[in-house]
Amino acid sequence: MKRLLLSTLFLLFAVAAFAQKGAVSGTVLDADTGESVAGAVLEVAPVETPDQKQYFTSGYKGAVAIPSLSYGEYKLTVSFLGYNNYETTFKVAAGKQNIGTIELKPGVRIETVVKEAKALRTSQKGDTVSYNAGAFRVTSDADVEGLLKKMPGITVSDGTVEAQGEEIKKIFVDGKEFFGEDVTTAIKSLPAQAVDRVEVYNKLSDAAEFSGMDDGEGYKALNIVTHANMRQGQFGKLYAGYGYDAETKTEAKNKYVIGGNVNIFNGDSRVSVIGLFNNINQQNFSFEDILGVSGSSGRGRRGSVGQYMMRPQSGVASVNAIGVNYSDTWGKREQVSFQGSYFFNNTDTKNRSTIDKWYESPMPVDTLSTRGYSDTESYNHRFNARLEWKISENQNLMIRPSFSYQSNDPLSTTQGWQFGESGYSRTENMSDALRHGYNVRTNAVYRTKLGLSLIHI
Repeated sequence: MKRLLLSTLFLLFAVAAFAQKGAVSGTVLDADTGESVAGAVLEVAPVETPDQKQYFTSGYKGAVAIPSLSYGEYKLTVSFLGYNNYETTFKVAAGKQNIGTIELKPGVRIETVVKEAKALRTSQKGDTVSYNAGAFRVTSDADVEGLLKKMPGITVSDGTVEAQGEEIKKIFVDGKEFFGEDVTTAIKSLPAQAVDRVEVYNKLSDAAEFSGMDDGEGYKALNIVTHANMRQGQFGKLYAGYGYDAETKTEAKNKYVIGGNVNIFNGDSRVSVIGLFNNINQQNFSFEDILGVSGSSGRGRRGSVGQYMMRPQSGVASVNAIGVNYSDTWGKREQVSFQGSYFFNNTDTKNRSTIDKWYESPMPVDTLSTRGYSDTESYNHRFNARLEWKISENQNLMIRPSFSYQSNDPLSTTQGWQFGESGYSRTENMSDALRHGYNVRTNAVYRTKLGLSLIHI
């Protein structure tokens, strides 16, 4: 009896020990550069039963996360395109097991491997995530906004772009600023077919790039790399539509929409134009773009433009909007560079309302009728530029002028009648107010390097 009991207990302990599992973590890095390697394939096989293989991949920043492995010894094989295979063994003997750093050594790259690597949807080098635009299918007339919506880790909502949980503050095209801080206009101004790849990275401030020292003022940026054959020539898209609605309740029975974008690229000299004209209440820009308050902090002689912010009113709006971006470089080694953008938006929103009410006993039997009309017209102009002169290797001058102006003219009338047992009365109200404001700002910074120090004047 005792032998049977001891045998049973021993068997239970053995089963419990066998059932124990642990989570395994680690990091995959490039042995030469120390940069993380995402997408590496990990083959894990028990030493005692090598046929029972499991496969995993390294994630963001090369992180390895194997949620559950039974206690025991395992053989690990790590492989990735362009690297030699890495082999080692490890034991799982605790609930959490860290296998440390896995360093992959670059191997011989052959031509066929390089061609296969181009088909990858994403890749990572340092803090830069690169998306292969050709790996994402979009319609033939899609713009960059439509392309970004297909890419994992990137979201676009109301003209705001977020990547890796952070808002994109600026758009660059081939490393050059594009429409300043106007991200909404920038992603609508280039066709998707012109894009070779999209890079998301942490951009240092101008001062940090000059000094080589991170000042903590960086931001998340997106760089659009165009196809080499698109950097010389003209491309874009135009569209138009017209319709007639005899039964419309709005004042305009003839409906129209005209829009598009045109890009003229000649090496470093580039002009981009985007426009939209319609009377069907269609906006191609965000609220901030409409109102001219995006990146317009500062003081104006008549107060900040932000004082006059008004969301678009209910009703049907006629829209006239156009944006222009110009960039170029001059001199040897691109000593002088310029980027400037101008944005104009005009909206005319009309709205009519009708209210009829009837009052019955025990109240006096009356009829109340109200007729309302509103017409709100807004104008917005916004200009910003960036002029940089690289005087020498150790000297730099940067000038950033900006200007924004907005006017808002709301007109509203209300007429009301009340008649019945209580008698007859009539009311009529009208309001009209013109409000406008502007901001003017110029920032000029001269920088010089003295050893490792940076001087701002």
